[in-house]
Amino acid sequence: TLKENHDDAIQLGYMMHHLYHMEIPTVASIQGACFGGGIGLASCCKIVIASLDAKFCFSEVKLGIVPAVISPYILKAIGQRAAESYFLTADVFDSAKAKALGLTYQTVENAELERASHAVLQTLLKHSPNALRGIRSLVRLVDHHPLDETIVEKTAQMIAEFRVSSEGQEGLSAFLEKRNPSWAVDL
Repeated sequence: TLKENHDDAIQLGYMMHHLYHMEIPTVASIQGACFGGGIGLASCCKIVIASLDAKFCFSEVKLGIVPAVISPYILKAIGQRAAESYFLTADVFDSAKAKALGLTYQTVENAELERASHAVLQTLLKHSPNALRGIRSLVRLVDHHPLDETIVEKTAQMIAEFRVSSEGQEGLSAFLEKRNPSWAVDL
């Protein structure tokens, strides 16, 4: 029924909304076919790694439906013009095109996908947890703000706050002392 479909779509929509707005980094590994909602989920993640054999497609139009719930995240990831073209044509594109569009961060050989994903996770675990969360806030702030004096003030305030924070002080001390900061974790 219409109500059942709406309830299902709203659950997917809120799941994607929460995934997109998570303050911690999210990583997606794509192998094989990534169509429709799969691309939507990937576009909600901050770092996407795809194997060279990955294929992408917004196939909804072939099914008589539209990619409505995923569209806000797709447009943020690849832009309005590319999104509309691929939504209309349902063309299948490869991982090289996905990278060129900005959908993926990295493409790797199929056998290297797990290693590459692990390497990104390992890198993230070596970074300040507060700074990782702060980067999300920073991107939201700068993305939605004109480049004016207010943004100069807001970004200056943000870096000043991070510099005097306990993690900022630990990170700067660790750098000067040529040691790993206390938060660095190895997988």
